Amino acid sequence: MDLKELLVKRLESFMTLTTEDDFLLDYSLDKVKTTVINIANIKDIPADLSFVIVEKATAEFLVFKKGTGNLDIESIDLDGLTASIQEGDVKYESSYGKGALTPEQRLDMLINKLLSYGDNEILKFRRLAW
Repeated sequence: MDLKELLVKRLESFMTLTTEDDFLLDYSLDKVKTTVINIANIKDIPADLSFVIVEKATAEFLVFKKGTGNLDIESIDLDGLTASIQEGDVKYESSYGKGALTPEQRLDMLINKLLSYGDNEILKFRRLAW
C-alpha cells in the first residue's frame, strides 16, 4: 500500500473524505515528505518512516482544512481516537473525545500530537550534509 492510500485510510477512520479533498491529500503528503527529506538530508523516504509520514500528513491535512474553514469539526469522530491501555496498576488514557474540552480544543490537541509524532524517528535517518 502506498503512502497516499495509507493517508486516506487513516483519515477515513475518523472522518469522511470527498473527491474535493484529493488536492489537499496530495499537497499534505508532498509537504511532509519534502520536510522529512530536508530534515534528514536524504534523497528517498525509508519504509521505516511510512507511519511517521502518514501521521504528520494527517495533521497537515486537518490544519489546511481547518484553516480554510472547510472542516466540519462536529463531524469528526474524536471518540474513535480515544485509546486506553492498562498494564497491571498502570493505566494510560489518551482522551481526544472525552472531557470538558470543546470539539475544536480536542481537535487542536490531536493535530499538535500528530505534528510532533515521530520527530525522533526522523533524526535516526539524519545524514550529514557536505
